[in-house]
Amino acid sequence: MSRRTCNTLKPCTEPPYKSGQGSANDNNANQPYPTLDAAISATYAAKSTAKLKSKLYDSYVRAIRWATDRIGDAGIIAYVTNSGWITGNTTAGLRLAMPEEFSALYIYDLRGNQRQSDWRAEGGKIFDDGSQTGAAILIAVKNPAATGPCQIHYRNIGDGLSRDDKLAIIAKSELPTMAWETISPNEEGDWVDPRDEAFISYTPIAVKRGSDDLAIFTDYSGGLKTNRDAWVYNFSAAQLADSMSATIDFYNEQVDAYQRAVAANPELAVEDAVAYDEAKISWSSGLLPKVQRGQRISYQPTHRRLAMYRPFCKMHVYFDDDLNDRRGRLHYLYPREDLPNFGFFVPNPGNLAPPFLSLMTDALPDLGAAGISAVNFYPRWTYQTRAGGGQLTLDDSAQADTEYRRVDTISPQVLATYRAALGDDISTDDIFYYTYGLLHSPQYRQRFAADLKKMLPRIPPPAAREHFDAFTHAGHTLSDLHRGYETAAPYPLLETTTGALNGTPQETLRVTKMRFKSKTDRSVLIYNSQLTLSGIPEDAHRYRLGSRSALEWIIERYQIKTDSRGSGIVNDPNTWCSEHDDPRYIVDLIKRIVTVSVKTMSIVDSLPPI
Repeated sequence: MSRRTCNTLKPCTEPPYKSGQGSANDNNANQPYPTLDAAISATYAAKSTAKLKSKLYDSYVRAIRWATDRIGDAGIIAYVTNSGWITGNTTAGLRLAMPEEFSALYIYDLRGNQRQSDWRAEGGKIFDDGSQTGAAILIAVKNPAATGPCQIHYRNIGDGLSRDDKLAIIAKSELPTMAWETISPNEEGDWVDPRDEAFISYTPIAVKRGSDDLAIFTDYSGGLKTNRDAWVYNFSAAQLADSMSATIDFYNEQVDAYQRAVAANPELAVEDAVAYDEAKISWSSGLLPKVQRGQRISYQPTHRRLAMYRPFCKMHVYFDDDLNDRRGRLHYLYPREDLPNFGFFVPNPGNLAPPFLSLMTDALPDLGAAGISAVNFYPRWTYQTRAGGGQLTLDDSAQADTEYRRVDTISPQVLATYRAALGDDISTDDIFYYTYGLLHSPQYRQRFAADLKKMLPRIPPPAAREHFDAFTHAGHTLSDLHRGYETAAPYPLLETTTGALNGTPQETLRVTKMRFKSKTDRSVLIYNSQLTLSGIPEDAHRYRLGSRSALEWIIERYQIKTDSRGSGIVNDPNTWCSEHDDPRYIVDLIKRIVTVSVKTMSIVDSLPPI
């Protein structure tokens, strides 16, 4: 299959306000622009403090950079853009650079980002193209006669407006007569929702590896990024084995086909030689080079692990060097299935950060475990080989005789600081649980909401020993509750059957897609056509993890889903029940999550002020 090309400043299939491509299967990568990208590197990227700066090379950002250079010292550019750059952490460099190059900026935020956790407030989308992206109008003016700093004008179109309402407002808007908010950016490039100055004085939860700066944790990892979730995750261990075996077989066929093709044509690019068949494989930038090197892959049953895919939703995962696109440092935290660990994840600050959340788990965390945003995972321990070793791999046979030592991830410098302030009996366990407890503080989350969208958490020092002890106790209790959610006491919900229960327990308790009785009555859950669960207390809905309550996460994840991208792989939560010989697993899980939710909110409500 020949590779499609595109000579414009945007991907062929994407509107100008959207970014990137879904996967390498799209066969539609952004075209390289060496001169333009060098200009972005010297301006927007140079001023950005984000670790991942790839979003600065999206097509609409490239278009802004190109137009800025194209008009020279005088002129006006006007674009409809993605609205994420207005508040995004990665695009802070863009916001810092633009006022240095323009005399006036007008930003009309049209909202409509359907991927935000508060998507109802975002209102309708401006473009009816199937995208979930918010939009904004940017007008940037270069006036050589202007004096003084750049004037930044911002207007928010409003909350909860429909698409038609927004278009009607835009049609009546005239630039000279519109009411604009004047923005005074801070040093970090915040235009909207500026961060709290006190936040920066607190101890970072983690810093860049190799840095000498003080931080709570010495090691952490991003979540597992597979780039092929439909193949690599499943409720069924048997289905996972079948899916992985099939895609590995197809991959190896492509390795052989490429070797034959390149022998006849040494200049042939690997992208032009492999088959893009979404029913059989999901290609990624990490997998194609392996084909080029002639690297074959074999299925390893021992690479199956348990993962926390979404809050309180565990699935089997194929944890593998070759077929996971990015593993972060998870192989140091979970080098073998028989080496336990646990920790908590929080959303990675960025364009799509939901309301802040934190959740403890003893399973491998998926990159999207928080839902919308990628996560960072802060473990209780990391593992090192006793030989003082090098890179840990996932090849169990090579590690059979290797002994590991467990390493504490709480900084010894932080421990010394806390002991000096609070007493010599403070332990690293105490600091770990203090951190988890404090991250659940409603006061902390509310006051620093803007900061937590832009930066990793920073931990304020305890005001007194009793303050520290209260958060430590709460954090320990929450940790036990959240890690042990599958063994929590089921909440006494009323089970009501409709009609005769025909068939085996597996059949009568089979779930397809659960729902609440109505939007206004969330005390009753329709489990299936034969069973309803009632008596859900309102406190169960108060415990929210980002955009959903814990119970809503169960409803959203525990339904039969067929991969929509073309593989046809079915992910059926009922298979978890059958393979664990527990037909009541999902019913009891709902009851247990209600218990966990109610107890969590009781603990959170009793937390002291920070």
